[in-house]
Amino acid sequence: MPARKIDAASTTLVLDELDEGTSLIELEISAPDLELEDSYFNFPGSLRASLEVSRSINTYTVSGKISGLIRSECCRCLADVDQTLEAPMRMLFQRRQASEEELEAVAADEDMEIYDPGTREIDLKNQICDAVVLELPLRIFCSDSCRGICPQCGQDLNKEACNCKAEAEDPRWAALKKVKFS
Repeated sequence: MPARKIDAASTTLVLDELDEGTSLIELEISAPDLELEDSYFNFPGSLRASLEVSRSINTYTVSGKISGLIRSECCRCLADVDQTLEAPMRMLFQRRQASEEELEAVAADEDMEIYDPGTREIDLKNQICDAVVLELPLRIFCSDSCRGICPQCGQDLNKEACNCKAEAEDPRWAALKKVKFS
């Protein structure tokens, strides 16, 4: 397989420069270039995309993975946590004339696109960004055994136990204890 390395700041594929067969492409992209800033996650380093582009005349298949480091707070104790992220990416696109019916049918398929035969470059920025966003975890934990923070005094229970008493039951929920489930 011939290997090519594209400029680190570019997410653009120059279609006519890709050889028939399979090419390996390595991209290094910063999160701000992908507009991946979020209030819950940040990306302390760049993201790396290792992609395999298979070309057969004017049909291109792009598959691979995007990897990098994400930083967030543990959802239990609020400690900063770094976690590795790996996002798979796969898409198919063609350069050809297409009827309106074909374009409408392909519009619903997010993994396939048809471009005008004169298209020379395709920017993968949106596809890379989508792949990363779809793999972001819902919650991040510093460890599976994280004990969190005491809801009364705010003590980090991973570091030290607190002397708070267990909270008395809320009388508004007492009626639910009488409900019998079969």
